[in-house]
Amino acid sequence: MLKFIRDPERIKRWMNLRVMLIKNLIPLDYPLIINVEPTNACNLKCVMCPRRFSNRKIGYMEMETFEKIINDIKEFGIVFRLFLQKDGEPLLHPELESMIRMAKAKRVAKMVSVITNGVLLSPKRARELIRSGIDDISISLDAAKETTYRQLKSSGSLEEVEENVRGLLNLRKELGRSKPIIRVRMVDLRENCGEREAFFKKWESVADFVEVIPFHTWKGAIEDLSPDGIPVCERYPCSLLWYTAVINWDGSLSPCCIDYDGAGIFGSINDRTLYQHWNGHNMEGLRHAHIAGCLEEVPFCRNCEYWRIKEDIGGWLKKKYASRINKGFNSP
Repeated sequence: MLKFIRDPERIKRWMNLRVMLIKNLIPLDYPLIINVEPTNACNLKCVMCPRRFSNRKIGYMEMETFEKIINDIKEFGIVFRLFLQKDGEPLLHPELESMIRMAKAKRVAKMVSVITNGVLLSPKRARELIRSGIDDISISLDAAKETTYRQLKSSGSLEEVEENVRGLLNLRKELGRSKPIIRVRMVDLRENCGEREAFFKKWESVADFVEVIPFHTWKGAIEDLSPDGIPVCERYPCSLLWYTAVINWDGSLSPCCIDYDGAGIFGSINDRTLYQHWNGHNMEGLRHAHIAGCLEEVPFCRNCEYWRIKEDIGGWLKKKYASRINKGFNSP
């Protein structure tokens, strides 16, 4: 099993390789990673989630919209990763497995991934997911103790979700499959930081990956729940803007996955291709603002600190685009 997060040197080597890859690929004519939101509905009310502050309409992506996205990607080529998740619980979508099968059949991504809270991961659903061809499943547990789980999630049962995870692992073995890769994760919070070691011990010999994810406030929507407070450091451009695209359940596009309330929506997959949006003036203008350090002019990004979690390639980006900072980016 991979005890990735517990090995600082391995993390450092991995991040260095990741940065080298990204630098080698930028600028990208098409995103490297695409987040597609099957639904923004959810069956939990986690304290670290901003959904309760969102006025977005609750909905489910239609297969026609999803097929349009897949055909758009297919026309361009292949992306590294397709995430079927954003603001909701993807297993609430009744056609999730059909989406996965379509993406796999058309070979639009090297990896198709899902992040779930695991509540609906019954034996029947686990079998359907494995047979769909999904490459990677992350289950957000966020606690090692039942009391902490209920405090953070407002409902549900940690014992039941843990049983679902073990059932998924056992079923994968029973079916003789090497995939999906199965990860368990927790967001690092004041309420659960004392359980990190117990969380690792519980899962490190069971799951493929055990991950502790840094907390962020979703652009200031959530109070700072991090164990030691969010550190202050000099801001650098958010690298996500150069390699990740985000499509909401209704086909609208957001600049990044932190757009929980739709405040950053700038277009739709239904009016232009993803290629056109990715290279259009909205995304290019946002990238320019990050490089030029003009984020006071960008309300969507002003209060965000998610950039701290991503790789710092700000200095490299500024040098690469130095000639374009003063005159602005060209857009098709």
